[in-house]
Amino acid sequence: MKPAQEKDSRIIYSALKKLYTLKLPLNLEASLIRITDGSNQYLQLASIIINEYKIIT
Repeated sequence: MKPAQEKDSRIIYSALKKLYTLKLPLNLEASLIRITDGSNQYLQLASIIINEYKIIT
């Protein structure tokens, strides 16, 4: 399976953001998209970790 394009990752992140009520600054959102590099599973896992551990509120 090919990695998602950045625009697709942003759409997926938008849904995860609503689901987990994440409130990241824009620069951290961009970093999260870049670091996960098109892997939707990593993007979801990172969102869960941020939410569960309240790393950034």
